[in-house]
Amino acid sequence: MNKLNCVIIDDEIAGRIVLKELLGMYFENVSIAGEASNISEGFDIINTTKPDLVFLDIQMPGGDGFDLLKKFDTITFEVIFVTSHDKYAINAIKFSALDFLLKPVDVEELKTSVAKVFNKKNLIDQTSLLISNLLRNINSEVQDKKLAVHVLDKVKLLDIKEVICIEASGAYSDIYYTDRQKYTTPKLLKVLEEFLEGNENFIRVSKSALINAKHVTSYTKGAVCILSLSNNKQYEISRRRKIEINAILAKALK
Repeated sequence: MNKLNCVIIDDEIAGRIVLKELLGMYFENVSIAGEASNISEGFDIINTTKPDLVFLDIQMPGGDGFDLLKKFDTITFEVIFVTSHDKYAINAIKFSALDFLLKPVDVEELKTSVAKVFNKKNLIDQTSLLISNLLRNINSEVQDKKLAVHVLDKVKLLDIKEVICIEASGAYSDIYYTDRQKYTTPKLLKVLEEFLEGNENFIRVSKSALINAKHVTSYTKGAVCILSLSNNKQYEISRRRKIEINAILAKALK
């Protein structure tokens, strides 16, 4: 990919102007094929220009950027989301292994994001898969979300229900999966816990561990409560939390 044709979709004209100026100043190999201020215009301009890359604002009148993506049966372009501090949307984007820029756009972060697009070679099928996963993850009613993790030069989507447990490892987290593999991700355990919020099967059993109750094989009811998981890992539960966690387990293991 020697040159990128891009489209900018943002309801704020100032945001479009700034992004166009930055792209013109720092990227000779990026051309702007068009721009739009809402979902309807954005859908039309993408279908007309067939861009390689779309800079997509999330919060727009008449629907958000995710609603625009839902209009396409197949995603044939890369996407860099441009957003303000929308914690929920940013979490969903990060856990789908997609890229985003915070407003106001930082030049170095823009360079990094565009470079990632240039470095991708014929991976548009993967991008389409990741965006489909993102649209699934932003649905608050969906329990069986998928978590994207990098494995060498690929991205693997992990079924949340197949995650046995997650352990903190410094600034990283280790995800133990039913395929007997351990996947390490550069995300804090607290951040993963926020992503899983609403899924009642996941329990924080200590400062450094989050477990999936569906993979508990046994637990003791004595003074010391020990949880055993399907991968043979064991965790001791503090007396303070024993009653609470036992109640959660009893419900999850019905």
